[in-house]
Amino acid sequence: MSGKNISIMLCLLLLLFLTGCAATPDKRIDSRIAPLEEQVSLLNARLMARDSEIDNLNRILGEESEEKGKLLEIISEQESQIKKLTSYMESSKGKEKNNVYYSSVINIQAALRNAGFDPGLIDGRMGERTRSALKEFQQARNLPADGRLNKETWTLLQEYLEEEK
Repeated sequence: MSGKNISIMLCLLLLLFLTGCAATPDKRIDSRIAPLEEQVSLLNARLMARDSEIDNLNRILGEESEEKGKLLEIISEQESQIKKLTSYMESSKGKEKNNVYYSSVINIQAALRNAGFDPGLIDGRMGERTRSALKEFQQARNLPADGRLNKETWTLLQEYLEEEK
């Protein structure tokens, strides 16, 4: 055989060898890729499950945010009502005290009148005439005559208040 024929034959063999390599996959590479593809598949499944959990948590968070907003509104309304009630109670306390004071002064004036000391008009006000009548009552009973109602003076005046009833 000539050198030319040998070269052609070598070229054909080389061509055949190269073509055969590309056509048949390497089993070693396939054996490494299969487990990696399986891991990728498992990781994708986990990722989808986590995405689903995140979606659920976001939904729950949204619902809780709505509930929190509603609760904050309720708390705000209750605080407003508490402020109104507190204000009303404070204003009522003043009125109650005024009413108690007013009725107490009326009782003092009525008792002084029943005891024979003129407090002037029975009007629920501790004016000069009521104080003057109180001083006279205290002097008549040998009490310190300062025109102020103390426990001892009130105890004696109550006897005259009950006479009116």
